Amino acid sequence: GLMGKLSTVSDFHTWRKGLEPAVNSKESVITICGGTGCTALGSAQVYAAFKEQIEKHQLEKQVRLKQTGCHGFCEKGPVIVLLPEQIFYPGVEVEDVEEILEKTVLRGELIERLLYVDPTSGKKFAYEYQVPFYAGQQRNVFRYNGKIDPISIEDYVIAGGYSAFVEALEKYSGEQIIEIIKQSGLRGRGGGGFPTGLKWEFCRRNQGDEKYLICNADENSTIAIEQTQAAGLLGENILGTDFCFEIEIREGAGAFVCGEETALIASLEGKRGMPRPRPPFPVQKGYMGKPTTINNVETLANVPLIIKNGAEWYNQIGTEKSSGTKIFALAGKVKY
Repeated sequence: GLMGKLSTVSDFHTWRKGLEPAVNSKESVITICGGTGCTALGSAQVYAAFKEQIEKHQLEKQVRLKQTGCHGFCEKGPVIVLLPEQIFYPGVEVEDVEEILEKTVLRGELIERLLYVDPTSGKKFAYEYQVPFYAGQQRNVFRYNGKIDPISIEDYVIAGGYSAFVEALEKYSGEQIIEIIKQSGLRGRGGGGFPTGLKWEFCRRNQGDEKYLICNADENSTIAIEQTQAAGLLGENILGTDFCFEIEIREGAGAFVCGEETALIASLEGKRGMPRPRPPFPVQKGYMGKPTTINNVETLANVPLIIKNGAEWYNQIGTEKSSGTKIFALAGKVKY
């Protein structure tokens, strides 16, 4: 658990090391997708059934139940993955819960009728990494999706969360970070595709006593921000450094047009969310007329990976003109 606010960088490392014993790689973990799709298909009820059965058979010491973020295979929900083996059971129902615990979790037996059947080949697959839908994917931004509980900062930190931030605090100046992002070839993921490092550089060079960073994000971020503040990883003089960073949430009415940068700024200023002509660009005159950087949440989610693994690594992924992976959703008449 957390010992209150962390006040130095070494506090952070101590906290992270202390959390590690809580993770036993041999322990059985039942991960249940808690994404929107799976929830609509009844994952909360399946979760409750597992919790009830685990308590009834007094298995709390042997088996851990964890609700995770979206696994991505929404049509197959509720999706369950049993760790460490990565046994994959799609479309699980409350009636299957007792059998899964008894046979698979406790005895390691696969339940044939619950296995995934590939629609094209008719083959059955027992493990998540074999399922064609996942086998063809390289998950960078989504690397923790099926593994961590998205409302637990401890779970995130154990998986490596905030380590890139702490590294950046210790090692790099703002200019150096911008240089790394420029070299990585990261482009905006919101649709515009503008080189992220350049945008940051323009904003940094523009004169202004105050500057803003705006990110259009959604559910779950409130909890993450509260937990990060409580840990002392947001706010004034973070971890005893001279870096100060505050995040304030403004809830919009959810108008689609507000995805456009200038419309988003207008709505944050309390005006009607209408796009306005550019120039001036937000990096020159944005929120309240101050230099403003607007980044899509997916763009920002790539940054810690680049800091951790380097610009070179990131450059090897993707295409010549656009580095990295891209998250996309498919709906309609598709196989997977």
